Amino acid sequence: MKKQIVKGIIISFLVLSLPSCEKEFEDNATTTAKAEEPLARVQNQNGILIFSDYDELEAVNARLASLPFDQLDIWENQNNFLSLASIDRKINEAEVQHQETFFKGLNPDLTVAEYQSLGYRYEHTAIYKNYLNKGTIVRNIETDGSISTELAVKNHGYLNVLNFEGKVIVGNELVWFADDGTFVYKKNSTNLLRKSSIDTHVASKLNGQYNFNKGTGNSSNRWITDPAKGSNYRYYGKVIFTSSFTVSSLSQNFYWEARAEQKKFGNWNTRNNYNPIWGCAANWSYDYWIIYPGAGFGTVRDGSMYPLPNSSGKPTSPYYVSNLNTNYTVRSLQFSSMYTIVPASIGYSFFDNVRVYNYNFVFKYSGGASGYNYTAY
Repeated sequence: MKKQIVKGIIISFLVLSLPSCEKEFEDNATTTAKAEEPLARVQNQNGILIFSDYDELEAVNARLASLPFDQLDIWENQNNFLSLASIDRKINEAEVQHQETFFKGLNPDLTVAEYQSLGYRYEHTAIYKNYLNKGTIVRNIETDGSISTELAVKNHGYLNVLNFEGKVIVGNELVWFADDGTFVYKKNSTNLLRKSSIDTHVASKLNGQYNFNKGTGNSSNRWITDPAKGSNYRYYGKVIFTSSFTVSSLSQNFYWEARAEQKKFGNWNTRNNYNPIWGCAANWSYDYWIIYPGAGFGTVRDGSMYPLPNSSGKPTSPYYVSNLNTNYTVRSLQFSSMYTIVPASIGYSFFDNVRVYNYNFVFKYSGGASGYNYTAY
């Protein structure tokens, strides 16, 4: 897939105090969700969902992320659609069931080489092979010979609305997510990611970064081995933020993703009885830069009504979710959106992307309040 590159610069941040974040985490642990209206059907074109605008896409995507699997399957069947999120889940479920049958009665902790020495050569399921051939999933061989599988599209904030190719239609544009997981390529768009005409001023903001991926692992290994269960159990948590801009519009994508896997029969799988992911507590703030007519450029902080439209009613800092007890989740922290300068006639224009300048993320696993606690820095 074609990749779009947006300039990024180095991170600066102020970490909020962990104790207060912890207290809020526990205070919100018993919060119950409000009842929501059933999801309406969405237009579909050759297996690609169609949304009138980004607000509709964000609202549907967030609702789908919170639905139980049976309701999610019903909604997708009604819309004649299969999302990347469901493909990922169904592949894992099929593989786990097939492995349990194929290796029945054998030691589940043997390596792939040891099974092969006994005459067992595992063949993946039909659904696995289908999406591997289509390029939807990638099969990895890890250093110990074990097999892990991941989606080719790495930007998981929209998995509930993307088709197997990573596509969705918004308005009259086909949005195609690149496989590097960082940026969005919009076909038939003439101005997306167009560079600012005043790039020479970028040196004035060398203390910020607009696109980042912060997680509980390190640069060489995102996974953390579960300290209670051992080397056959691992998990990670990460927050992904990306942004891009044109002269008149700005988009952002800010979400939390957590996954847990168990290694069994030489394969790392997600859909099993290992459900250590408990919750996330997050605080953050951001700014963006605009050109003021006749006054150069300057900073506008989050919460401002102008020139961006008000974002009231959308998830914002602080954000808390708990009692998940799952092995995979993707949650929007701040709804992504394509903002437009308002009103355009005044002559304001964007100078650069949104910058997250202040954040603290706490991910909790294995037992919630009494479990393991990692903070991303």
